Amino acid sequence: MSYITDRKRAQGHGSAKTGTEHFIAQRMSAVALIPLIILFICYVAPLIGEPLDVVKAGFSNFWVSLIAAATTITVGLHLVQGLQVVVEDYINHKFLRAFGLTKVKYGVGFLVLATLWALIVLALG
Repeated sequence: MSYITDRKRAQGHGSAKTGTEHFIAQRMSAVALIPLIILFICYVAPLIGEPLDVVKAGFSNFWVSLIAAATTITVGLHLVQGLQVVVEDYINHKFLRAFGLTKVKYGVGFLVLATLWALIVLALG
């Protein structure tokens, strides 16, 4: 006779043993994106289509650059988390799954770094 409850028996026994933590992390990044996207729309989006001088002046403001960088990083993390779920759910072959996860992480990481580099060039140049 076991005195372990059903919840204790099921805790941490998902298919990957980390489903709950991943689920919570993705929801937290989604919640963090709500104010960031609102700030991005208010302060960064008006710079779209403006002449280069206006854009450089806009990104020379520390807060505008910080909003753009924070939004870029959070969107990148959220994108990796979402694509990781898709790859894990729909690719059954171990090698292809590992290859896909690696490509997703490096690809999104490259895009985030390239965007941050562009923000630095705009802010300082």
